[in-house]
Amino acid sequence: MEKDAKKDFGNILEAISEMNLKEDFYNKMPKDKLVDRLILCEMELDAKNKEADEHSIELWYFVSDETGAKYLTDEKPKVYLSFDPAEESSSEVIPIKGSKVWMTDGEVNIRVPVCMEKMFPEIKYGDEPIRVKVSSLTV
Repeated sequence: MEKDAKKDFGNILEAISEMNLKEDFYNKMPKDKLVDRLILCEMELDAKNKEADEHSIELWYFVSDETGAKYLTDEKPKVYLSFDPAEESSSEVIPIKGSKVWMTDGEVNIRVPVCMEKMFPEIKYGDEPIRVKVSSLTV
């Protein structure tokens, strides 16, 4: 634990010294070049934000049924009650207690692997579907 504290302290000192170097550099820079630098930084950030928006999509995230399988889809899922036959010889149907099934016929239907569930908000069976923004992955 002491090693972690020393490592964290070293990281803090490094960040402070880097910040001081940048501050000194900007203090020595002529004002017109400083303004140009700030404008260019703003333009870069704006371009990155626009690119991120262009390469992202809002999807519905939901738990389909009691199995806990989670899905992403482009259309809001609808809830249905699942029914079970009372007996094989009978045509009567009885709803299973509390068995809702979320379904959608959207163009995008992706099952979220268990290992990726931590990337999304906490959701469990019975919760309403929620909107999430998914960005493209870059390699």
